Amino acid sequence: MADPATGEIRILEDRCGTCVLNPAGKGAGLRPGRLKDFLEGARRKDGHVVCHSTIPPAVPRNTPAAMCRGYVDTYGLPTAAQAVIDAGFGHLVEVPNPMKKRA
Repeated sequence: MADPATGEIRILEDRCGTCVLNPAGKGAGLRPGRLKDFLEGARRKDGHVVCHSTIPPAVPRNTPAAMCRGYVDTYGLPTAAQAVIDAGFGHLVEVPNPMKKRA
């Protein structure tokens, strides 16, 4: 999600329609308890969630991965990412969903 050479910290520009954190309830179906366990694990480790629309096999291998917009909107940026931005070594870049058809 980050490129040390450019300082870019990538986040998807919009929440996916199939995001597991979609408040409209259109997220991908998970077994009962799986989402809670998954999110608790990411938060416990001060981590983040990679957007499923930015990783293979959904997209070509050379597509840069990005943080899940739903996760960041819900829980905020990971502490490490915010610290890098605050220190002036990095900047947030909103990237388009590579799965979304452009007009």
